[in-house]
Amino acid sequence: MKPEEVFDLAEPLFTIPEVAGKLKVSNHTVRSWIQKRWLRIIKVGRGVRIPASAISEFVERSMRYQG
Repeated sequence: MKPEEVFDLAEPLFTIPEVAGKLKVSNHTVRSWIQKRWLRIIKVGRGVRIPASAISEFVERSMRYQG
């Protein structure tokens, strides 16, 4: 997301453990995806949140590469 884009305040935000649970992977895996910039985040203080749309985009991209 570019800084000039407006964030939808009604969009659900998830923590790393919540995303890991939804995708059935470890917290470490989610952190790795974030570090590789495969998963978009929003910084909230010292923590991060992952918008629901970022999870959907990530899953769609992953499915395309699977064939």
